[in-house]
Amino acid sequence: MMHYPLMSWKGKYSGSFHLFGHSHGTLKGFNRKKSLDVGVDCHDFYPISYEEVRTIIKK
Repeated sequence: MMHYPLMSWKGKYSGSFHLFGHSHGTLKGFNRKKSLDVGVDCHDFYPISYEEVRTIIKK
C-alpha cells in the first residue's frame, strides 16, 4: 500500500496487489487486475476491507 500509484512494484508478478490513493479515482487505463485506488472518495466515502479489495480486483 502506498499513497501514490505505481506502474510496477516488488511482487507484481508473484500475486501481490498494489493499493494506493492520491489520484481520487481519476486514473484511466491503470492496471486494475493487480492494483486499486482505495481512497474513500472512490468507495462511497467509506474505507473498504481487504476482502472487498480482493472481490473488486478479481472482477
